[in-house]
Amino acid sequence: MALFVLLFLACVAKADGQGASGCSDQSVNYRIPPKDLQTKILFTTLANQSELPVSAKHSMSPQGTRWFVELDPDYMSTKVPWTTTLYIKGGSDGRRTWKASFIDHGNTFSASWINEKLLFVQVWWGRMASSDLIFDVNQGTIIYNEFAHYGELFEACP
Repeated sequence: MALFVLLFLACVAKADGQGASGCSDQSVNYRIPPKDLQTKILFTTLANQSELPVSAKHSMSPQGTRWFVELDPDYMSTKVPWTTTLYIKGGSDGRRTWKASFIDHGNTFSASWINEKLLFVQVWWGRMASSDLIFDVNQGTIIYNEFAHYGELFEACP
């Protein structure tokens, strides 16, 4: 019994030493997106307004001057590739609409307003990799696009 207690205390002491401080040097690594991912993100000006989904929920910007509609794939379906499409109402005059397609992603997708002008998009390509983008809805341009790799967070702490 004394041996069991001694082993238990040794394990607890070792586990205590591997707390949050032991993982503090792990990080998410950001870099320029690989070329193959750049071809899976398509931003175009919507030429025909009849393409806009009529019954979809509009996600309004904080002051209600812009909106986007997100069309998600059927995540329960085995049909691949998954593609999520955003329709974004913007432009400096508020009269332009952009279509953004994120092709063949392997996991969840999210979009949220930063302010009236900027839209943050995160698309996951798998369990450990995503693209983080910021879209300027007034100019119709991507002003930030980096590939994020979360592999270090899945490694055991030293």
